[in-house]
Amino acid sequence: MEIVNNKEGRPLEHYSRLYSALDPAEAAKRCRTVYHEAEKEFETEFMGNVYRISFPRFDMRLSEKNTRLDCAADDNAVKILLLRWFIGGVMREPGGSFITYREAPWGEAYMRSFDGRCIKRLAFAYDGAKEKFAPAMELLGARRISGGDEGYELRFMKGLYVRMLVWAGDDEFPPSSQILFSDNFPSAFSAEDMAVVGDICISAMKKAEALI
Repeated sequence: MEIVNNKEGRPLEHYSRLYSALDPAEAAKRCRTVYHEAEKEFETEFMGNVYRISFPRFDMRLSEKNTRLDCAADDNAVKILLLRWFIGGVMREPGGSFITYREAPWGEAYMRSFDGRCIKRLAFAYDGAKEKFAPAMELLGARRISGGDEGYELRFMKGLYVRMLVWAGDDEFPPSSQILFSDNFPSAFSAEDMAVVGDICISAMKKAEALI
């Protein structure tokens, strides 16, 4: 099904209508998720927790809390992202490599926006608070990796991984960061949606700081 962008008006309602017209069995197979026919609910992992999503009306409820933070609670950006995933996403097995945003299809076209919205935001948010970066990532269930002055890999959804790397600034260079996506991301999400993924991850990190 073709995804139609609808930035004006009410995008949540727009995508909810498209979602309600899906064949749930086809969507579950395409997204490699579980559909419980008796309950009329999908079962989906998101940032460490498990959610039940009703069909044909889209409502989310937390069914298994594995982290201290519910990153999907009352967040329309998350709901729209998941709606678009159900409508047009294809889940493939990760190949083991990671790509930059620029390497995603149409990533070059949105790169300037992604740079300001995510890369610079991440870099400057944690340059002056490096001691908060690791605890925030670990609270979200991320694992430490090599790369940058600090680097973590977050399981965004089952089979989809995001790597966040930060470098501290000094007298000569400003702080910098990089966000990498598992190589199967472009089949699940468009470049525009991948920017939302970066945004959601950074917002979740800021929420996590309040629990540290």
